[in-house]
Amino acid sequence: MRTFLLALALVGLQAAAQAEMRHFRFVGTVAQSLPMAPAGAKVSGRFSYNTATAPSLSVGEPSGDGYGLATYAVPRRMTMSVNGHRLAASAMQVEVTNNTGGNVEDAVSVYGTPMTLDGTLFPEGLFGLFLASGPGQTQVLRSTRLPWRLNVAPFDGMNYGVVQVNGSADGTWLVFAIDSIVTADDRDED
Repeated sequence: MRTFLLALALVGLQAAAQAEMRHFRFVGTVAQSLPMAPAGAKVSGRFSYNTATAPSLSVGEPSGDGYGLATYAVPRRMTMSVNGHRLAASAMQVEVTNNTGGNVEDAVSVYGTPMTLDGTLFPEGLFGLFLASGPGQTQVLRSTRLPWRLNVAPFDGMNYGVVQVNGSADGTWLVFAIDSIVTADDRDED
């Protein structure tokens, strides 16, 4: 019994060691002139999540060579700055897709919603990032767990960020290319 309890404690310690609060900073460049900023303007932001967060939805295989999708509701703040504008969201949605088998193979999307822009609440608004690997690039992610790091380079497909005030035809106020995402200190501020 003592050996069993020791083994159980070691498994618990290993799981705790693998769970960690991860903080990220991202930088991007506005791709086309839209209401919020001219083309070429710089974008910066940050977000965090705990890698132990359980998915709110999981479909397919969570790891391995098969298709898998996991969606995470993350009760953490996300912020972004561009062209003198400040965006914030008190909660995030993160989606991790592994081995889709099409134009996009592995993907991570991180969106803050509802969105506050310069102090004005947009209840249907969101801002965020989408990273995707192209056809045949199935080794960027190995599972649908929340990634420990987000290196932009292996995601060689559609990598972009967006700000939408609503879902209407004229609701997209910003589109930007993601230049980098790095791990950050939890004391960093935008």
